[in-house]
Amino acid sequence: MITLQAPPLADIADAVEKAADHIDKVGHHRGHPYDPRKVDGGMKREEVPASADGAIRIAVYGTYIPPVTVTAAQVDLVFAAEQAVEAHVEQRIDRWNDDPKKRKAQIVKGLRDTAAGLRAGVSA
Repeated sequence: MITLQAPPLADIADAVEKAADHIDKVGHHRGHPYDPRKVDGGMKREEVPASADGAIRIAVYGTYIPPVTVTAAQVDLVFAAEQAVEAHVEQRIDRWNDDPKKRKAQIVKGLRDTAAGLRAGVSA
């Protein structure tokens, strides 16, 4: 049985902020944690456009796919970061990310606003 431990708000905020930085750098993707066509074209997975939840995984694990050496604390942090974003945007992270009306700037802003709220001690 896995027991989730709530990470400190500062750690969650850092992970969400790093996810925003990642999307700002590599671009935004819908429908999958990363753009598999670009990976098939030879780009490294970590350098292709990412979804919000994919970018959170990059921020915490350093890759989209949890490594064999993943720790319970990392799993807890990914879960908490996704939950914080969902609380802020009032929608499931995948639905919010995949909304065709949303652009990269809106996704990055939503992530940064989530991080700022966490740093202020609020999750929604």
